[in-house]
Amino acid sequence: MFVSRTPAPAVVLAAVGLCLLALTGCADDLLIPLVEKPTAPTAPTEPTTDDPAAPQTPPTPPSSSPTPPTDTPDAPDDAPGAIEGNLCQPDGSGPIVAAAIDVPGTGRSTRSDDDGHFFIADVPAGTWDLSIRAGAFTSTITVVVQAGTTTTLPRDACHLDLGGTRVAVVPGHSDDIEARVLAAGVPPAAITRFENSWREATWVYELGRNPRRLADFDILFIACGANVDFFVELGGSEPAVAPIRAWVEAGGTLVVTDHAYAVVEAIWPDAIDFVGDDRLFVARQGVSAWSPTATVTSPALAASLGTDELPLWFSTERWTVIEDVADTVDVLVVADSALLSLPTVPEGTVLPSRPQLVSFAAGRGRVMLSTFHADDQSESATEQVLRSVLFVAADAP
Repeated sequence: MFVSRTPAPAVVLAAVGLCLLALTGCADDLLIPLVEKPTAPTAPTEPTTDDPAAPQTPPTPPSSSPTPPTDTPDAPDDAPGAIEGNLCQPDGSGPIVAAAIDVPGTGRSTRSDDDGHFFIADVPAGTWDLSIRAGAFTSTITVVVQAGTTTTLPRDACHLDLGGTRVAVVPGHSDDIEARVLAAGVPPAAITRFENSWREATWVYELGRNPRRLADFDILFIACGANVDFFVELGGSEPAVAPIRAWVEAGGTLVVTDHAYAVVEAIWPDAIDFVGDDRLFVARQGVSAWSPTATVTSPALAASLGTDELPLWFSTERWTVIEDVADTVDVLVVADSALLSLPTVPEGTVLPSRPQLVSFAAGRGRVMLSTFHADDQSESATEQVLRSVLFVAADAP
């Protein structure tokens, strides 16, 4: 049990004195022969209680209202309490914004604010399992609530326990997404790596086409440089895409970067419009050494990062360019995209304010796609983007 802090008194009052002026008067003496000047009569004295004949003063009757007690009575046993605390990313890099906090069985819930703070009022007294959902991650904290008091989680308990989150990673030669997952605070024991090669995408058989194996995980990362060409070749048949689609719709989170967009295009072709012919990898049209300043359009993500501007860096050419997205897709980051030569446009043509980081719901799950690599970015807020977005709730504003 933790006790909340109360503010210290802060008011000091000054005393004001009142001065009274007493006025006296006198009369001239009169000379009367053979008669003394009369003296003023003295006021009668109060009779003493020793004199039985003296009238007695009646006693003051007792007040009908009892004197209020000086101590505040304890709250009734059935009075509700409250829970408050702060949430921060596992690596301590910033607050977790818009996380969903719920006290199952009470109907009480809230979201964390821009500082990661939350407050839940009217929680019945007792022991409760506080459920926290931040993006694709969930955590549970046991809290004891006493009647009429606020239980405050200590600052050192702000980190989410991600030990129960199961993560599958398909690595790529162009983007070390596994390092970003580890940097986000996910324990190494919670990560399973699925190897693949240029010649054969073994992850497709071990994971992509294996519903039972997929069900073991909460999040699937597919990095740029993973062998997705083979997956797309299989994408013409429903058995190749059905397991991943069903897994996401059941609550899984799929995160892909750059060239791995082909997986998203094969399963949800109407969600994102890429430059060129989406099915033939023509969307790989970004120029190399391109460094636009991006704008974070998601308020929750901007609050998590502490900024709404990010310097992006695309080191190699033929990165994926997004033309537009469907109304059901959330655009989290936008920036100008410079193109290689196309049949209809000259090389160097700039498409202004194009989506670079997007997310959309699919059933009870979520799909996220980034056009840029985490490895390319500097040791600044940009490096935090892929990590921070993992903790932004799917339905956050």
